[in-house]
Amino acid sequence: MVIAAEDDVDRWLAGAGHDELIDPYGESGVLLRRVGGPAGAVSAPAEQASWLASASGTGTVVLDRALTDGRFAVVLANVEGSPDVAAEV
Repeated sequence: MVIAAEDDVDRWLAGAGHDELIDPYGESGVLLRRVGGPAGAVSAPAEQASWLASASGTGTVVLDRALTDGRFAVVLANVEGSPDVAAEV
């Protein structure tokens, strides 16, 4: 899991199919939107220098970061960048 500027995340995911959380409090549950092309691997998150904070592990993982002004994104990704992430958030 990482926190980064939204523009940095968009560049990292460019061309790769992914889901975006667009309404976490929707009346009929969480609403996701499919974005980009086919689902496929992206470069490993650890290879990115633009993340503001990151955390990884199994079980409960906590990522705490105070943010300043701007647009940020939280990314849930497999450590090697492969598709099919499963998480309970």
